[in-house]
This record gives sequence, structure tokens and C-alpha cells, in this order.
Amino acid sequence: MPAPIRDKTAVPPLPPLPRHLVRLHKALAWWCNVVVTDPLGRLRWIYRYMNIYNRFISTLAVCRRGCSACCHIDVDLTETEAVLIARHTGRDYTKRAIHTHGHTSPCPFLGAQGECTIYSVRPFNCRTFHALDDPKYCATGEDHAVYGLPSFDYTSKILFSLAQAIDHIDGHRPRRDIRDFFS
Repeated sequence: MPAPIRDKTAVPPLPPLPRHLVRLHKALAWWCNVVVTDPLGRLRWIYRYMNIYNRFISTLAVCRRGCSACCHIDVDLTETEAVLIARHTGRDYTKRAIHTHGHTSPCPFLGAQGECTIYSVRPFNCRTFHALDDPKYCATGEDHAVYGLPSFDYTSKILFSLAQAIDHIDGHRPRRDIRDFFS
């Protein structure tokens, strides 16, 4: 259940991560380094972990199904993530030579009702971004309380390490906006 909507000045400090998430993260690191060798398999395991992680974050976040203001901003992802999306959707992807940014157009996978049509394979950056205060600020572009921004090392050492792992899986190639892969 999402957290209650509150003003951006009323966001309490974040609680520490539950111990089970820390233990699972350590187990995931071992699993992906020792057992799973396929890049897409590793990515899927990271996404599975994020599903568990997000159960905790959802108790703090106000994000709800159909709220899609964040689906109109840049969504950087790796080529490996684009491959996973392409396999899931059956769509081809292309890789532009440049990284575009400053997008205001909707994500190419945003449905007519404001839903994510690739939710189960959505990029890591979509999985980490959460509003902690009134979602009206997302639509206005005002500064407000958010969790999981890449520009702030994802707000969490665990999320930062997972982002680094995904970059490693991808061979440290530059991330690109989702619109650079799917038009």
C-alpha cells in the first residue's frame, strides 16, 4: 500500500533498510557472480531483487498505478536492458550514435491509460525512482522529495551497487535514453 500523500516539507527521514534486504543483496551478488553467467539472466535476478526491495520502498512512496509524470522524463538504460525489453515485446531496438536528453515526450511504452506496458521488464532506473511526497510535484517539475535518483547515487548503497553491476553486465557501454533504443 502506498504511503499517504504529504507535503514536501513533511517527509520524514527514511528508515534504515530492513536486514533481510541487506542479506538478500549479499546473496544476489554471490549468485550473479558464481552461478548465473548469462547477462540477461543476471539482469533478471537483479530485477527480482528489486521487486522485493520495492515492497519496502512502496511503504514510503506515494507512486500509484497510472501516475505517469515520470514517464515523460529521460529514462536511461543499458543496451542489455534494451535487449531484454526487445525480447519481451518482440520489438526491434536500434542504438543511436548519440545520447539524447531533455525529453518531455512520453516513454514509448507508456499506455493510453498511463500504465507501463513493460512493467515486468521496465529499466532499472524506472524501478528505483519513487516520489515521497505529493505526486503533484512530479507533474509541475518542482523540486521535491524523491528516492532513487541516479544523480544522487540512487540514495542507497545497495541501489548504487546494483546499478554498477548492471553497467558491468553491459560491458560499461554508455547508457542511453529509452527513446534512443525504441522510437
